[in-house]
Amino acid sequence: MTVVDQYRATLGASELRARATGHGVDLARLGVRLALEDGRPTEVLRWAERARAGALRRPAVRPPGDNQLAADLVELRRVRTDLRESALHGAVPRGLTTQATRLEEKVRNRTLRASDGRTADTGRVDVGAVRQALGDRVLVEFVALDRRLHAVTVRRSGVRFHDLALVAEVEQERQYLMFALRRLLRPKSRMSAESVVSSTAARLDDLLLAPLRLPADVSVVVVPTGELHGLPWASLPSLAGRPTTVAPSAALWLGEGLAGGEAGAEADAGRGRVALVAGPSLPGADAEVRELATLYPGATVLTGERATAAGVLAALERADLVHLAAHGSFRADSPLFSSVMLADGPLTVYDLERLSRAPAVVVLSACEAAVAAVHDGDELLGTAAALLSLGVHSVIAPLLPVPDHATTAVMVALHHLLLAGCRPAEALAAAGAGQDRAAASAFVCIGRDDP
Repeated sequence: MTVVDQYRATLGASELRARATGHGVDLARLGVRLALEDGRPTEVLRWAERARAGALRRPAVRPPGDNQLAADLVELRRVRTDLRESALHGAVPRGLTTQATRLEEKVRNRTLRASDGRTADTGRVDVGAVRQALGDRVLVEFVALDRRLHAVTVRRSGVRFHDLALVAEVEQERQYLMFALRRLLRPKSRMSAESVVSSTAARLDDLLLAPLRLPADVSVVVVPTGELHGLPWASLPSLAGRPTTVAPSAALWLGEGLAGGEAGAEADAGRGRVALVAGPSLPGADAEVRELATLYPGATVLTGERATAAGVLAALERADLVHLAAHGSFRADSPLFSSVMLADGPLTVYDLERLSRAPAVVVLSACEAAVAAVHDGDELLGTAAALLSLGVHSVIAPLLPVPDHATTAVMVALHHLLLAGCRPAEALAAAGAGQDRAAASAFVCIGRDDP
């Protein structure tokens, strides 16, 4: 496992580091299996963490002043914008598609050549430190082994192991729930989907959370595995209205080994420097940002033609809290080209990875911005995951397409609560009260809940 850690540390590209973790997955599973046989839940947690989201602990490496990469990203933005406009008029020139593919290949190949000379991260987690940091909260880490799903619960009082269900059974219910939630978020199909969402969420709750006997009225930190990374946890009865933080790993939640750029983590979310951004062609985005601007009189506000990639990246580097309302797109075929649409085209993960400083909190009011591709070792590639690797403490974003009118109400309530001093997970949980429950439950708070 140490050799795998050392090998991963030589790689600068986040995509390669994510895939490198896969070399140690079988070894970590062996450690989990041996710990299970010995009945040692703390060791189960330690071995589960050894090959979990290790690539996110260190940001991607970019050669300083790589002007060619910057130029390629600008050109790709222009071509993608032309493609989008052509599609709206019903005809896409073949040459534009070929040019976009060629530019994506250039960007990918240029970043894959980056190397990293920093010290290797060991992937170990200090379980004692996690217990102390939790306070009254409970951390639930899910572990899949031999086609069964297990959970390790961590509290200040101790660590316990729970055998839950077959992975296939849980995955089937998760797919049912996601299908029903997508229907529920479409106005024309709400009535037929509500009962399906309720019954499916209850079945998933029985499989995943009921056996854990979580204390009432305590905050929860969830560390998913596999496809559970794509589960809207607030839709489950046991977590509805309860502050819930989703973390890629217990070590990342604790902040161990984080090597991101200088983040505005010291600032109290909502009281530091704020940037508000509205992307183009999204009904309600401008109105959402205008309403939020009344809460933050000194905020940097970027709307219309001012909401360019360069302007937004500069605002991200200066701000402590960023709210971005825009069209979001997840690229399952190439997650690092997942993007949010701005005035001059899509802002991709490759663009974000060039940031030298990151905010403490980022709110992405953009469809599917929390979706990530999950590789072996629960390595995540996507927009929200990239922000975490840069040093952002909390990312609030949806896993599903959400209706504009309902989203704005939830977002305004969220920011009122952040200004009142609530932590991001607390604010998100309370923001859904009295709002469209389906829209609110589509959002997750990822990372750490105490920026």
